[in-house]
Amino acid sequence: MQNICKTAIATAIFLVLCFAAQAAGDDSFTDPRDGQDYRTVQIGKQIWMAENLNYKSANSWCYANKDSNCEIYGRLYTWETARKICPAGWHLPKRNEWFDLQKAIEDEKDCVEGGWGTFREFGGLSKNEVAEIRRKELAGKKLKSKSQWNGTDDYGFSALPGGMRYYNQAIFKSVGTFGYYWIDNRFNSQLVYFWTFHTGRDKMEENIDFSTYGLSVRCVHDNPVPDSLVKKSEWPNKHDKKPICKTR
Repeated sequence: MQNICKTAIATAIFLVLCFAAQAAGDDSFTDPRDGQDYRTVQIGKQIWMAENLNYKSANSWCYANKDSNCEIYGRLYTWETARKICPAGWHLPKRNEWFDLQKAIEDEKDCVEGGWGTFREFGGLSKNEVAEIRRKELAGKKLKSKSQWNGTDDYGFSALPGGMRYYNQAIFKSVGTFGYYWIDNRFNSQLVYFWTFHTGRDKMEENIDFSTYGLSVRCVHDNPVPDSLVKKSEWPNKHDKKPICKTR
């Protein structure tokens, strides 16, 4: 029993030290399977890979079958492959984990009163409801990379427009315009969920389609960050006054 307790304590200390390292800026991970390095980023309580997975396996492809595209965008995986392709300690995120990421994205929600007035265009919704709408509408822009398309990458997530491989066919499309990311949830026996980022839209959108498409993968860490190590926003300390909201 004593040995079990010591092991449990040692494990707990190890996890705290790992998270502390992340909080202090230890923002990379090396995949032991092939030695590839990935940038990582903490957003809220989650730690995400800040690059698309590029581990070679069956049922995965480089866009247009060109290795140079894998170096930029990572590989495209079928959904079944994506579910088990993340390295140990990481996993394909589920719907609730993507929603948690969205919720962690800060918006000008604190200046709703000055920028959106009576909210007539939102049908009389409350300030909190309007703020939630705006947060979702801006999440895509804030998570998209500055390179390859038109994001602001405020959180270092660096979503990329890696395109897709069409299901059951060797046809590739939408690189540079769309980024598609698998979600580890089924809609029904044939269809599954994924997230879409678009160069022409600020928001990110949840969609469903066949699992045999080839889409990008982002892995999230298995263990959430302890509350004591969650990074807090610098606002309002770095602003002398509330930012000015833009009208829609």
